[in-house]
Amino acid sequence: MARIGVSKRSGFAVFNVLKALGFEPELVIHVGVGCHYEEIPLMIEHWPDVEVIGFEAHPDTAKSQQEHYPGTLHHMAITDHDGEIDFHLKRNHADGSSIYPIVTDNQSKTRVVPCAKLDTVLETVDMSQMKHAPPYKKSPYGNVLLWLDIEGGELKALKGAANFLVWVDAINIEMTSNPPSPEWCDMITTHRWLVMNGYKRQTAHSNRTWAGQVDAIYVRPELWKAEFCTCPCSFEPVYHSPGTLGFD
Repeated sequence: MARIGVSKRSGFAVFNVLKALGFEPELVIHVGVGCHYEEIPLMIEHWPDVEVIGFEAHPDTAKSQQEHYPGTLHHMAITDHDGEIDFHLKRNHADGSSIYPIVTDNQSKTRVVPCAKLDTVLETVDMSQMKHAPPYKKSPYGNVLLWLDIEGGELKALKGAANFLVWVDAINIEMTSNPPSPEWCDMITTHRWLVMNGYKRQTAHSNRTWAGQVDAIYVRPELWKAEFCTCPCSFEPVYHSPGTLGFD
């Protein structure tokens, strides 16, 4: 049996979870395209009308994927400000490159790349050219899935999308339990930020034990379903009887 890549496993997991929740995205914002984006063709196979907008900071990766990417691809880092940013390129593994220095890789190089907030970039997108032209029932973007995989820069990307997140129904985000450099966002801080901004963690998947990383799916409360939740932190504690703590 052929080995299924991590990105494809993530795609299967997200599709299965969102299907169980009765949610079908009309727009996917794909932040961190990488060298292998098997999750996107998988989504298009199951959701043939979905629109995909991708962002890739690595200059060589963005250039090599531009012609074949099954969506609109922008070469830029997504973060919490507009302008330029230092981007640290790993020598032998482009997908591990980051806006933060990689302390375990003394062979990495640094390039200056364009950067922007999602709020800024998406203001320029002409939604009338998309397959699901407005007006939508509830938002100008339809049902939105935000996919974040940018090696420690996920929290900054979220903070730079404060306005856009009002319309985002579901988020698939890579989280790192043991960040390789002090600047990377940690799981607890990122989880707390998402909860404070109105999301509930539905489940986690695609655990990479060798890297201390996992993908997690966060959704709006109206989408969240207890029967498909594997995260105890998402359940509300209730006291069923004096001295007995339970969860609903």
